[in-house]
Amino acid sequence: MSGKRILRSFSTNLPKSPETVFPLLCPVREYDWIPVWKCEVVYTESGFAELGCVFTTDFKDHSGPETWVVCAYEKNKLIGFIKTGQHATTRYNVSLEPSQTGSIIKWEQEITSLDTQGDLLVDNITERVYEEKMAHVNDWLKHYLLHGEALN
Repeated sequence: MSGKRILRSFSTNLPKSPETVFPLLCPVREYDWIPVWKCEVVYTESGFAELGCVFTTDFKDHSGPETWVVCAYEKNKLIGFIKTGQHATTRYNVSLEPSQTGSIIKWEQEITSLDTQGDLLVDNITERVYEEKMAHVNDWLKHYLLHGEALN
C-alpha cells in the first residue's frame, strides 16, 4: 500500500514576541490557552517541551490515541513534532519569526495515511478545513497572549 500525503500550512501575526509565544508551544503549557487540551506527558527531563519530549493525546473526535515526539527544538524559533496514530502520521512544525508588531507564526503539517481510514482522513483535510481549524487555534493563542487566560 502506498499512503496518501498532504502538506498544509497556515501563517498569521501574533501580538507578542517569539520569546513570549514559544514557551506556550509545549504540551504542558497548552493547558493554559487551549480549552480542550488534554495530554499525558510520558517523558521530559525539564518538565516542559524539549528535544525528545514524548506525550500522548486521545481526542475522541479526531483520529484516536496518538503519540507525539518533539523532533526539532530551536528555542524561540521552531518546534517540530512527529505525531503517530493508528491511521496516520504527521510531521508537524511550528515556527516563529519576529515582526514589527510581535511575531509571525507558521503552522505546517505533513500528514501521511497509514491505511484506508487514514486515506479518508487525509482526503477530508482540505486547505479550507485546515485554515479554519488553525484560525480557531490562533484565536485561542491570541486571546491568551492579550488577556492572560484561556478563551472559553
